[in-house]
Amino acid sequence: MPWGLSPGNVLRTSRGPVIIDWNDATPGSPAADGARAEMLLRLYSPRPELPSLCVSRYVVVTQMARGEAGACRIVTAVARLGEGIPEERE
Repeated sequence: MPWGLSPGNVLRTSRGPVIIDWNDATPGSPAADGARAEMLLRLYSPRPELPSLCVSRYVVVTQMARGEAGACRIVTAVARLGEGIPEERE
């Protein structure tokens, strides 16, 4: 993965620890967040089943319609290309 989990990305809550990333936090669409997470997992996860498992769980947690994250895939991929990461151009 291109990022690492650091102690600064863990928020302690009454329900237990929650992983966050304040550096990239912005208001936006949960569906776009799901699409981006899925895309990054497809690019970098050593476990091929992980992207599907992650999206399935994300749909349950956010209570969004199953197709919402899929509807954001193209826009998310184009935005990621704009970040100029050479290894991801193909």
